[in-house]
Amino acid sequence: MSTKRQVSNSEDENDLHFLTTQNEDNCSIKLNQNDQTPGGTKRRKKNVSGTHDSSVQRSLVFIGKERTQKENSVGDIERQNKLNQQQKQNDEINVNYYDQEISLHALHYAVEQQLPPIKINCEPRINNHSQGVLLIKQLFLHIEKDFRQVNNMYKHSLGFEYWFVDKQGNLVCFTREPELYVYLCDIEHYPSSLHSINISPEIPKHLPPQYSVLLKSVSNSISYNDILDDIKSIYPSLFKLEEMNGTRKEQSRHIRMDLKDKHQYDKIINEGVLTLHGQLIEVSEFLAPPRLLICSKCNDPGHIRKNCKFQYDACRRCGQDRWIGEHKDCRIHCHRCESNDHMANDYKCPYIAEYRKKLVLKLKQHPELLPPNVQLFVPSECRQRGGQVSRMITNRSHFEKNLIRDQPYVYNSEGWNSLPQPKGQMPYRHLSQTSITNNNMNNIQMLDEIKKTSSECERLKMEMEKKDAEVKEKLEQQNKHFQQILVVATQLIHQQANMLEQFTKAVNETLSVVQQVINNNDGLKNGGQKEVISSLINTCQSLIHNFNTSHQQHNLQNIQILPLIMNNRIEEMCMPQNMVIHNG
Repeated sequence: MSTKRQVSNSEDENDLHFLTTQNEDNCSIKLNQNDQTPGGTKRRKKNVSGTHDSSVQRSLVFIGKERTQKENSVGDIERQNKLNQQQKQNDEINVNYYDQEISLHALHYAVEQQLPPIKINCEPRINNHSQGVLLIKQLFLHIEKDFRQVNNMYKHSLGFEYWFVDKQGNLVCFTREPELYVYLCDIEHYPSSLHSINISPEIPKHLPPQYSVLLKSVSNSISYNDILDDIKSIYPSLFKLEEMNGTRKEQSRHIRMDLKDKHQYDKIINEGVLTLHGQLIEVSEFLAPPRLLICSKCNDPGHIRKNCKFQYDACRRCGQDRWIGEHKDCRIHCHRCESNDHMANDYKCPYIAEYRKKLVLKLKQHPELLPPNVQLFVPSECRQRGGQVSRMITNRSHFEKNLIRDQPYVYNSEGWNSLPQPKGQMPYRHLSQTSITNNNMNNIQMLDEIKKTSSECERLKMEMEKKDAEVKEKLEQQNKHFQQILVVATQLIHQQANMLEQFTKAVNETLSVVQQVINNNDGLKNGGQKEVISSLINTCQSLIHNFNTSHQQHNLQNIQILPLIMNNRIEEMCMPQNMVIHNG
């Protein structure tokens, strides 16, 4: 029976040789040995029963499943090994990036103060560059007059540094002028449509640091809405008010305030304080911290995508390949520090924080990289402990050059070395050391006289300014007095005019009554008296009319003469002052 089972197995193995295993090879060896026995060939040619066929099928299915499971397990192991190897390579790349020095590109990017782009959405979309040119030209024609009125000190031509049309058919514009950027941050300065194209700008989150103010240590008892209402009532040009992240303490926090009006910005900076709910809040300039150059492929600092050696585009949330699967709501897991409480590009990451400290330290060592008009704020976690703590980075070399250039010249007689004795025959060899000393003494005496004269001039100048202020004060007082007199005189004239008007009205009413009486007595025979009365009435009317006319002319002359008298009086009072100033 065992011989028949072995024969059947050997026949099936010849038909399905691709499923042969090591056990089956051993079995085939035994079959070959049995085939050499007499009658082995006859037994191989016999028919196999149904029981034997079912056992063969079960064995084939088992062998196939086992083979498939082994292949799957081998594939999973290979894929896992590949991912582990890739992750190991990425970790080695990250370590190499952190170990290397900070590049010059990263330093220039940190101090660069380029303004964000201005994006203008267009509906319908722009199809070519020529449409964009017409749109930009029409936009500047629309805003130029109002822009010049708002920024009356701006003398440059209006235009962008460069602009382009993006894939969505919208305009993306760049400028280096803070005045133009801030003006275009107000949606009210845009027209609704240009060349039958509806435009709508995307307003940025913040204005440039030149228009930002920092309110320090604002009490937590004052709510955000109360602060917003108070500041809006004082500064109508408020663009945005925002509590700064990471500054909230138990009792206070810092607040950033952006103002669109440069005059209001200068006013609040010069005052240095702001009153909120009866409390004086310290105000200072907002200084932007150094910017970090972060790669968009691996989310590591210090390089850009072009120079990145990472194997795939890493998701900043989970660290996996962002082209595989959805990564909008994936779990947060930093692929550098293996932490689950922050993303890869967050400042909470220890690698980002360490790189930031190194960057600030490098900028402190090379402040000449900063532009002349730029100051950078040093975050508290990046400051060196002990000694003098610097809160900002500036280009001191440029500042010292300007300081030396702007200093007034101070003469110092001892600062000039005496000339050496002439060698050989010189035209001025007859000068002796005594004459040189006398000249120096004379120069010193002349300088003393100049100083005395200068101090005397300063004293006289102060006295003249004091007298000038006194004269101006007297003029203002007398001007107020004459203004009061003019007001009283004007009131009297109006009262007289009202009285005359009432008198004229009463006389006219009396005349109308007399006229009615005469008309009623037309039937009387006394025609001569009627004519006399009519003549008297006409005479009265003419007299009243003449009186009214002369009175109005008199009032008009008074009104015209009073300002002339006032001006002449003021000129007479100003003449002594002008004479004194001229004499001074």
